[in-house]
Amino acid sequence: MQPRPLNLELPHDAVIWPSMGVSSWITKRGGAYRLYVLARSLDPNGSGHISTDALKAAAVKFGVHHRTVDRWMSSALNCGIFEKKPGDILRVHSQSTVLRILGGREIDKSKVIIPLKSLFKNGWRARVWAAYLKANHNGKPISQKKLEEITGIPVRTQKGLGRYVTSRRQIGITNLPADCVPGMNEYTTRGKGFVFVDPARKNERVAAIPLPSVKTVSNKNARIAPAGRRSAILADLQRYGLACAIGLLSFQQADNRTVKRLFYSTPKQRKAATRLTQAMSKLPQDPDKVFIRRGKRAAWDVFFLG
Repeated sequence: MQPRPLNLELPHDAVIWPSMGVSSWITKRGGAYRLYVLARSLDPNGSGHISTDALKAAAVKFGVHHRTVDRWMSSALNCGIFEKKPGDILRVHSQSTVLRILGGREIDKSKVIIPLKSLFKNGWRARVWAAYLKANHNGKPISQKKLEEITGIPVRTQKGLGRYVTSRRQIGITNLPADCVPGMNEYTTRGKGFVFVDPARKNERVAAIPLPSVKTVSNKNARIAPAGRRSAILADLQRYGLACAIGLLSFQQADNRTVKRLFYSTPKQRKAATRLTQAMSKLPQDPDKVFIRRGKRAAWDVFFLG
């Protein structure tokens, strides 16, 4: 039965943890996730309860067919995102609980604000993907392969989600002489090295490597929200052995040593990075590489530590 129309004032924006949305694609609960976001948006005071009729009517008002709303509602109830209470009231479970239900194993660095109506249009996944990159990797080099390892979203799928993402190719300028390039290409996994004439070093010929592109998202498509309850959600995930806070990029080498890469882009970060590289050169343990951006250019100074 189609829900009766209610006099609802729909919110303009939604504040989301993007990793929830990304996880919902893998667990095939994208509809349930969108109803959850809508329910929280209609409950600004955080009571944790909402009228079933109000939620359904709001979804219909956003253009979702009432039968689709019923299907999403059934999914949300079956998986435990919502719980029915007397009086046709829904209890909305906590953020950490919903993240676990949706299969999430990580928590974003921050919450993100997106237009609420964008979740109910074609291409809503592209909006969530942009929000995910905005929250966690905005302005830093990261490859699509690494994103696949972190999120589980295949590279071929990511290529179709880039509607709101701007990518810019980057290079890493090392502190190694140009004659190291053949050895880098033959004996290491540092990337396809090439010779670079460095104007910052009086046109000295040095070894350089291609880096993953820097991905940025405009504030008009997604913007960082005020701090959320990240620490509480992280603690809850840790209790279930699921926590993986998104932060340093890391991977396992053949000898099972975890290699970490640190990126510094702002002037303040670059100053801190200079001190770090000086200290780490004396005791090279962790991180393995430090990348310091050269101003606003698509180039980074690369320091191999260890």
